[in-house]
Amino acid sequence: MTSALSNPLADALNHDAPRFNARFERAAAQMPRLEPAEFADFLRRYVGPIAQSVAAVAPDRVFQAVEALYRVALQTVGRELPQRYPTILDLWQVFNRLPNLIAQDASAVTALTINVTCNLADTPGARVGDLLAGLKNIGPGIQNIAVLRDSLTVLAWRAGYAHARSSALDAILQMPPEIAQAILGVPLPNPSPAERGFRIKEPHSNASSDAYSLSFGEGWGGESASIVARLRTDPWLRPDDLIGTQPVRTPRIAYRPGGFRGFGGPFLRPPTVARYDGQFVLTDGETWCTLATDTFGATLRRLDTVPKTAPQPVSQRWLVMADGQISNGAERFQSEALANATSWASDDTTLVITTALSYKAYVIGWLPVKRTP
Repeated sequence: MTSALSNPLADALNHDAPRFNARFERAAAQMPRLEPAEFADFLRRYVGPIAQSVAAVAPDRVFQAVEALYRVALQTVGRELPQRYPTILDLWQVFNRLPNLIAQDASAVTALTINVTCNLADTPGARVGDLLAGLKNIGPGIQNIAVLRDSLTVLAWRAGYAHARSSALDAILQMPPEIAQAILGVPLPNPSPAERGFRIKEPHSNASSDAYSLSFGEGWGGESASIVARLRTDPWLRPDDLIGTQPVRTPRIAYRPGGFRGFGGPFLRPPTVARYDGQFVLTDGETWCTLATDTFGATLRRLDTVPKTAPQPVSQRWLVMADGQISNGAERFQSEALANATSWASDDTTLVITTALSYKAYVIGWLPVKRTP
């Protein structure tokens, strides 16, 4: 398992070839589909480039990194993770962008990122590609595992995992400002940032002429806390909505979470919706799921037990009519899909409707006119 491999990977493997070979033999005995040729190819394609990137920043940590990556590679190939989760291969390429973190603790980095990636891939409607693109973009600036963990939480939220919303907003305030700014995707305000409550930091003398950055305030507080507070109170607001003129928003169908169990969904019958303890809950009488939704996505999470409290009274904020028309007094929206609703529930910003003919719910969000979720 150590021949025909390029440095510095080959150097690390040859440093203790008997131990690496013994580890492969033990793994192959436990995972019969672990083939030597396939594993060697995986090492060349994915572990080799990571070893080179680590060697460039921490040459004294290459052996420890390769040792940890070798163990993870055995599990990745032997358990056929790329067949079940094709984006795993893209994640291994992103590891090249995290050499400092890999040098610090390759085992922790790979375990954390692989777990998040696979869980997101198992979430209907979530966008793993968005998470990996974001991690590739901010990865070089992440300096420790704590910031990586917070970054993955925010990236998963932005990639459609709505149940992570509250944790993500908490995490933003714990991050270095430059990471938070990059991960939120807030553009540089132009032309008059002072009017919008932001401050432009001048570039260093050795920086390029366009190397300006957006600052959320001194010491990662002030305006930044205000931005997070606004995002927290309005789930249909995106960070870039806070820059410039506020968009015109109207109620529209944003998402349709759910589905028939025979086609991979959670329900055997068309579900109904109600509010329990401040949460949207969908049920077909057998399966109960909490629904989290916002501008980035809608996710369902199964409940282990039936809610023990009574459902909250249906809000009078929205009027839902038999012809599929809904109104909150100021705005009206109509869709044939919403006709003959069987149940509905709402909070201050969101309306969820179910109908007799659909295994999916309809999430009505307060969306900008020119934007689709």
